[in-house]
Order: sequence, then C-alpha cells, then structure tokens
Amino acid sequence: MKKIIVIAFAITAILSCQNQPKPTADGHVHFVNKTDYVCGMDVQADWTDTCTYKGNTYAFCGASCKEEFLKDPEKYLAAE
Repeated sequence: MKKIIVIAFAITAILSCQNQPKPTADGHVHFVNKTDYVCGMDVQADWTDTCTYKGNTYAFCGASCKEEFLKDPEKYLAAE
C-alpha cells in the first residue's frame, strides 16, 4: 500500500510540472529559487526545466535535477 501511495504522489508531482510558467507582464518568468536546489547552480532566466509545487514555480538546470527534486521536494525545501 505504501508503494502505491508513493507512486501516486510521484505521478501527481510530475504532472503538476508539465505546465511551463507563463511570463509576467514584463515578459520575464520569476522563479522562487535563486539556485538549483539539487546541484546549486545559479538560476538563469531562460531555464525551461521548471515545475510548480504548492503554488510556487521552481527552476532547474536540467531534467535530472528536476526529477531528483520531485522525488522529495520537502527535503530540498527544508534545507533552504
């Protein structure tokens, strides 16, 4: 049963990250994070590997960092 819950949560998290953030009126996308939570790289304005988690948009340098974040977002957010 625990595996089913974990899989369901992972699928929900991945699906929530399919929507790319929309630019604001000034044409920029604003991310909550200043650095990639997984690898520590500084966030760049043109990064497209993003996800929305609990209403906030996070950016990642690549798909692998985004996937790692999605495995346990609270772990990375708690370390902030």
